[in-house]
Amino acid sequence: MVRRIDGVIFDSGGTLMRPLTEGWWPYPHARRVVEAHGCADLPWERYAEAHVAGMAHLDANHRLSSEDEERAQFHEYYRLVLTGLGLTMPDPALLHALADAHITECEFEPYPDALPALQAVCSRERRLGLISNAWPSLEGKYRRLGLREYFDPFVISARAGCMKPETAIFEQAIAGIGVLPQRLLFVDDEPDYLAGARAAGLNAVLLAREGPPEGYGGWWIATLDELTRLLD
Repeated sequence: MVRRIDGVIFDSGGTLMRPLTEGWWPYPHARRVVEAHGCADLPWERYAEAHVAGMAHLDANHRLSSEDEERAQFHEYYRLVLTGLGLTMPDPALLHALADAHITECEFEPYPDALPALQAVCSRERRLGLISNAWPSLEGKYRRLGLREYFDPFVISARAGCMKPETAIFEQAIAGIGVLPQRLLFVDDEPDYLAGARAAGLNAVLLAREGPPEGYGGWWIATLDELTRLLD
């Protein structure tokens, strides 16, 4: 790693943010909204199975530029999921409510060390950016959490037209942050994404809160608090 780091680019989910429930899917609002529309007996234990068809639709149509387009995508996602859970011909009002809750409600919260880490980077006058494989609503959710202002650029894969670990998404972030890649540090909890960052010329460090995977030989930290020793 180079002696001087002039900017840090963060991943979102699993790095700065953790899910409000045990996993990322289903979103916290899903069961509440479904039951509020009178569907109390769905086999939620089969959600992971039903999610496969919905996620395939999202992945096949990932390029989105607005929350309205995202809302339409999740309308179809939930139709596929609910059909997979045995609810034939889901009520359009239910699908609209689910898709709207996906846009307006936050399914995650910051890790306790996230805000102090962002403040520590800023206090050292380093640039901050974010790259996330996510949808356009992520930006509004960060804004509602009071964290959007920390990042420039804020690169979302749906808008970028490419995803981590593709080199192109890192190149967009490099262009936006205005710092040479060899002076940038990328932080992510996925080793495969770090490989994409390195291919684009960035320094990269794995955030491994429970320790790195077996055989991992790269730079890693256990908490975001450790970032400061890489910057000083």
